[in-house]
Amino acid sequence: MTLRQDTERAGIARCGSPPAPEPSFGTHFFRDLTEAQIYSVAVRLDAESSSFNRDFFYATENALARRLPTGAEVGAALRLIEVAAYAPGRHLDVIMDDERGETLAYLAPDA
Repeated sequence: MTLRQDTERAGIARCGSPPAPEPSFGTHFFRDLTEAQIYSVAVRLDAESSSFNRDFFYATENALARRLPTGAEVGAALRLIEVAAYAPGRHLDVIMDDERGETLAYLAPDA
């Protein structure tokens, strides 16, 4: 699978040709998410500074069907990853700096 096919399948913004899709930060939907402290992240896979662990996102089981009755129907478009199934005893921490446009996500040990 090529990088372009990989990013298009995952719905991940990428730079280069054709132009990267613009994340919709201005809509009411995204404002509502932000007010609920749910933030979106655009990952630019072909940027030199980007590091992306594909195994974490693609090799883990999609737990959506187990958690949501209609999960099997939307499973091709939406993934639910149970971090403990991928890395027992760990959880995902995310640090975002909106001013610098940088995000760091890492697996941290459970307390």
